[in-house]
Formats: sequence, structure tokens, C-alpha cells
Amino acid sequence: ALFAGVLSGAAYCCVRALSRDGESELWLLLSLPSVSLPFCAPAALNAIAQHAGRSIEVWLWFLALGIATQGGQVFLARGLALLPAASGTQAMYFGTITGVLLGVALGDGLPSWQFWVGGAVIVVALHAAEVFERRAVAKQGLD
Repeated sequence: ALFAGVLSGAAYCCVRALSRDGESELWLLLSLPSVSLPFCAPAALNAIAQHAGRSIEVWLWFLALGIATQGGQVFLARGLALLPAASGTQAMYFGTITGVLLGVALGDGLPSWQFWVGGAVIVVALHAAEVFERRAVAKQGLD
């Protein structure tokens, strides 16, 4: 989790820097997979081999997932270019809660107690970060 956080922070810094230089978010989303693809290619090829004999319905779900993911990435890149660093990076953890709740809505079953504890920690941390950011902005305004 720590390594994923470091990589997310690095990607966020790259998006912010390139956005300031006027790069399009579409170009950013095209270039970022060139870094991540070598790491995930073996797992992706294995998954394709496992699902090769599946029905067309499974492949349509894969296609829909890919389109939705890419659309989400476009809007995420646009949002990260606009938000302060504290809000932008921490709000991304809320996606974990949303994903689990969508899984429940699609019939995946109720999550364990670890989800509820982790979800509460995420929500409290987001609220605390927002409070601290408001205080810092207010303090800068008074100086």
C-alpha cells in the first residue's frame, strides 16, 4: 500500500507539472500507461488466456469496464489539474469505498468488518484533511 501511495503521488506530481505546461489531459493519459504497462503486462496476458473461452457477454463487460475506466481517468486528470494537492490525492481513496458499494449493489455480497473500519478511517481522514487545509488557507489569509 505504501508503494502504491508513492507511485500515486508521483503520478499526481507528473500530471500537475505537465498540466501547468499546457499539455492536454488526453496526452497525459496516453503517456502514463507507457510507464505502468510493463509492470502489468504479464498479469494482463494471463487474465486474457484464462478468459479466452468465455462468452461474448464477458467480453462486452470487459469492453464496458475499459471504456468507463478510461472516461474516469480523463475526468480524474482534469480534476487533479485543478485541485490543491491535499484534496486531490486524498479524495482518490474514496474510490475504494465507492467500488465496494457498487459491488454490493451488483450482488457481490456484504463487505466484512474490515471494510467498515477502513471506510470510516478514510472518511474521517478526508474530513480532517479538509479541516486542516481550510485552517492553513485561513492562516495564510491573515498573514
